[in-house]
Amino acid sequence: MSSYEETSPAPRGAVLNLFRRLHFYIGLFIAQFIFVAALTGTLYVLTPQIEQAIYHDALTTDAQGMAKPLSAQIAAARQRAGENVRIYAVRPAPGPQDTTRVQFTDRDLGPSESRSLFIDPYTLQRVT
Repeated sequence: MSSYEETSPAPRGAVLNLFRRLHFYIGLFIAQFIFVAALTGTLYVLTPQIEQAIYHDALTTDAQGMAKPLSAQIAAARQRAGENVRIYAVRPAPGPQDTTRVQFTDRDLGPSESRSLFIDPYTLQRVT
């Protein structure tokens, strides 16, 4: 016999155990990212319902007769916000019990920030 000894390949069970252990640790590492993605996705989907629950008083009003013209609502918002701000967007009241949202930009705000005022379309009062 020669002094050369043949090394046999690793038994199949050892390779499977290696893959199982590798799969476990990769899953342990990746699971937290999947959880965060699922949680933030759920919060993103529920944003309209959360906004409606938190800001219900600012988003709704009591219908009291005829709504004033949109120009009067914008003028009332501008009066409360000041003359030095620029109107960024206007979202008219979509329904009879909704408020008008007027968004302003200001030099004191960041480049992607805006300030919103909610105006009652019937009384032209700011809703808080």
